[in-house]
Amino acid sequence: MTMRATPVPRKGFTLVEAMVSLTVIAMSAAALFLAVQTTVQARTDAMEQTIAMGLARQLIDEVLGQPYHSPESGPTAYPLGPAGREAAGVGREHFDETGDYNGYAAQPPVDMWGAPIGQGSVGGGLRHADLRVPSSYFDKFRQEVDVYYVNDLNSSIRLESGQTGDHRAVEVRILRVNRDRSTTELARLRQVFVYVPSPN
Repeated sequence: MTMRATPVPRKGFTLVEAMVSLTVIAMSAAALFLAVQTTVQARTDAMEQTIAMGLARQLIDEVLGQPYHSPESGPTAYPLGPAGREAAGVGREHFDETGDYNGYAAQPPVDMWGAPIGQGSVGGGLRHADLRVPSSYFDKFRQEVDVYYVNDLNSSIRLESGQTGDHRAVEVRILRVNRDRSTTELARLRQVFVYVPSPN
């Protein structure tokens, strides 16, 4: 009589079961990391857009705080842009009317006195070291300003080169310069304003 061996129940995993388990764990981890990375990127983009909108508002407020035209030029001066003394400043400290801002661009963004944003204080000095943002924080940001005449009856129409009127628009763009030197627009503001003569 031959005796048959009774199978002994095995304990543990087979190699195939271990490989299937590792594959499932790896796929789950990859999906989790992708979700986390997407969330972090969306948060970073939202933060950059919020900061850029603040930079754009600050700059457009600065432009609109200037007189419509300088005493030397009339309200329909052409071309718009800084000349002479205005262009010789370190920053925008010599800009004395809205037209001086036409064509202005800076990377990284700077304040009126030419100090990088997040570094300077009122009047052109530096903030206390504890209150400054890291010096490279805004390096990839670029600010651009266009000031141009618009149609007096329809402010959405930009006038052709050489044409003037009583209405101007200021457009401020804040861009992020990417590693490949392409740009991504983070914020754009446009404001139309009109020349009102002073009462005599």
